[in-house]
Amino acid sequence: MPNLQTFERSAYQQVKADLHRKILDRLDLEKLGRTASDTAREEVLILIRNSVNGEAVPLSFAERERLAREILDEIFGLGPLEPLLKDPSISDILVNRFDRPFDADHRPHRLSGGTQSG
Repeated sequence: MPNLQTFERSAYQQVKADLHRKILDRLDLEKLGRTASDTAREEVLILIRNSVNGEAVPLSFAERERLAREILDEIFGLGPLEPLLKDPSISDILVNRFDRPFDADHRPHRLSGGTQSG
């Protein structure tokens, strides 16, 4: 039987997946492709934040902001690897499985959504 933390993580991932689909349905990808990268990211972040805030989910402001950033990273970047890519102390990222990234020093990292690698 799953524990509460597993349920919460599962519910969070479901909310995130649903919002991600809704955002992609609302985006004009052709127009987005012609927009400067920084402007596009900012416009999409506003759309994501508005969508997140419009959902009736029991999330704090910080959790809503995290959710918005994760969806933005999935749309414009490499999803849960983005925080690792932005960390100046990490020079290499090794991924043997979808849920187990390691840096070059073989330190495990936590992926978004609460999945612990290692």
